[in-house]
Amino acid sequence: MAPLPWWRRRRGRAAGAAASRPLLLEPLPARGRRGYLSYRRCKPDPRQPLADVAAEVAASLVSHPRARLVVDLRDNEGGDSTLITPLYEALRAHPHVRIAALIGSATFSSGITAAIDLDQMGALLIGEPAGSPATMYGQTSTDELLGTKVKLQYSTRTYTFTGYDGPALAPEVEVVLGADDYLAGRDLALEGALTMALPAR
Repeated sequence: MAPLPWWRRRRGRAAGAAASRPLLLEPLPARGRRGYLSYRRCKPDPRQPLADVAAEVAASLVSHPRARLVVDLRDNEGGDSTLITPLYEALRAHPHVRIAALIGSATFSSGITAAIDLDQMGALLIGEPAGSPATMYGQTSTDELLGTKVKLQYSTRTYTFTGYDGPALAPEVEVVLGADDYLAGRDLALEGALTMALPAR
């Protein structure tokens, strides 16, 4: 049986306890200059604060002139867009690090915002179209209906990103996961992020 690709290890039984983690940073095999960050949800993780992850990214990649970081947003359905700021700061401080951001049909809300932010920092978007357009509703709030115990959650802000039109946020390099590749345990988007030339920032 083929080994599970990195992104499928974050799902279901194969993922184990890791499935509940909002993010995980792992070095990729063979070369220390490559890092893989699975950013599943924009929510704080007291076991692994994003500030610590950003510092680890900087420490592990700063000495490699051809370093690259793959940020996997394919399972990121949103949350607090501000949490990823320490990572942005670390990447701005080390502009030699080339970035690939993976997106897909389960990328929504703050996951899309993160993809756009990384794109504007010079990342290459790879994968399949996101789950919604870049123009979207967000910044949710919750209230209880007067005299009832019914709670309503609603959006309080519309996000619009100039230059990101269309029915869904689209990758610059589209890589569609077919049934044969899924069953064979191949992650074509991640393979592409590791092998294709990434733009200088």
